[in-house]
Amino acid sequence: MKRFLNIPLFIVLFACNDHLITKPDQQSDADIPPADSVEAGEPRRPMHFTANDVMILVNEISDTLKYTKAAFKEIIANHPELLNEIPKDPDSTYFALTDYSRFGSEAGRDEYYMLYAYFLKKKNGIERYAECRSKLVDIYSNINSVFAWIQYGGTYFGHQHYRITGYAEFSVYLYKNFEKGHQQPYDISKQKNLYTESLRQLIAAEIKMDMLNSLFERMERARDMNSFVDNIDKAITDDFYLRQAQQFQYRHYEYY
Repeated sequence: MKRFLNIPLFIVLFACNDHLITKPDQQSDADIPPADSVEAGEPRRPMHFTANDVMILVNEISDTLKYTKAAFKEIIANHPELLNEIPKDPDSTYFALTDYSRFGSEAGRDEYYMLYAYFLKKKNGIERYAECRSKLVDIYSNINSVFAWIQYGGTYFGHQHYRITGYAEFSVYLYKNFEKGHQQPYDISKQKNLYTESLRQLIAAEIKMDMLNSLFERMERARDMNSFVDNIDKAITDDFYLRQAQQFQYRHYEYY
């Protein structure tokens, strides 16, 4: 039975010995500061905290970046674009780099997008846009999963798993401008149905072309992939999220 299981969540970056990506459950309670040391308004497990001389950055996809304080300061000094008042999208920001150094590999690019998301998240507002951020990460992650399952996995989708935090955070930045001029919401059910049905039709076509698996296995794959579309449908609640979903898909999975 040939099935794609999960996009890898345990990629560890060893390109530089002063940082790595890990899972939050690898942290001990001793690493978490007392409640009164967390910035006002932040949750119990903050977006970043320190353990001795280590900076620990936590994000929405349940991964962490760890740096020594010195390495973190060096990144800020060498990459002031991460603090720009008016940010560009993460792809444009990354490809405009004149010195990639530690971020030159695919894994390094993953790290850069996660750092991009970290700094822009602080600028956007951590708590105020928490719901918007969660919806966007959910939409983008499920789109990535649909195409990863169609392709039976691949390194591209694993890297996208990490970079989605950057894409989603830039969309949060766009949402801040969207909500200022947004008028009374209108019914998007027809447009949303057209979009989600296009995904379901793609899934159906791929399943029909699958000659490697049994009928039962194909039906099971179709069910699993359609569950991702169900999640996308649930998270798209207005025209902003619909447009962002379409743009993300067509920009990053254009071969379909």
